[in-house]
Amino acid sequence: MPLITPEEVSTLAFFNALDSDFVLPAFISSAETRYIIPLVTPAVVTAINASPSGYTTLLNDYIKPYLAFCIKYMFYNQLLTETESFPTSDAQRTAALNEVLSIMEVLRSTLSDYLNASIFATPVVTSSSLHSGFLTSSASTSASSASSSSTTSLYDLTSMYNASSTGMLSNAYTFNFLNTDTGLLNKITWANLKLTLREYFGSMAAKQFWTGTQAAYDALGTYDSGTVYFVEDD
Repeated sequence: MPLITPEEVSTLAFFNALDSDFVLPAFISSAETRYIIPLVTPAVVTAINASPSGYTTLLNDYIKPYLAFCIKYMFYNQLLTETESFPTSDAQRTAALNEVLSIMEVLRSTLSDYLNASIFATPVVTSSSLHSGFLTSSASTSASSASSSSTTSLYDLTSMYNASSTGMLSNAYTFNFLNTDTGLLNKITWANLKLTLREYFGSMAAKQFWTGTQAAYDALGTYDSGTVYFVEDD
């Protein structure tokens, strides 16, 4: 059973009323799977579905507000293309997404604090680290509800990479990168990446190369834009 209704998503996460028909069941279930279940734990989610009246405060005051903004964040681009009530420029889009993300972080923190104070028998302490530019988290302490317990393991990007199968690149395959101008995640195909590399290294072929110490480099005085200078350690 969904933890939130489309109407509640519209009321909690949008300043202007959003037609609840735009909030598809797949939006809700995907956001629950990605954001709620790892944090709340499967055991507690199961208990909520079995007896919602026993978790009224947790559900209405903490889970639903966080979940509503998670849904808005995950499917903002799709909602943007299907409605006319959202910002359309890149700058407005970036600002809106950053605002939603900031709200999500606050709501997630308050939900986590409530879980540790009122639901879990043992508080969950998470540690975060960066792997290839991605922030990953893992639970270092197991969490349990009054009626059941479970060990929580949050999304681990490194383990996913290590467990993946080996394959060959195809021109249609994509790589993600961070666009520092917009702050958004972009992608490029292997075909376009090869073209970019070919252009870059093709321009390098026409250049001269110089190698020397820092002192020798400083002594040159003038420098040629057609030369690549490599400074060795003294």
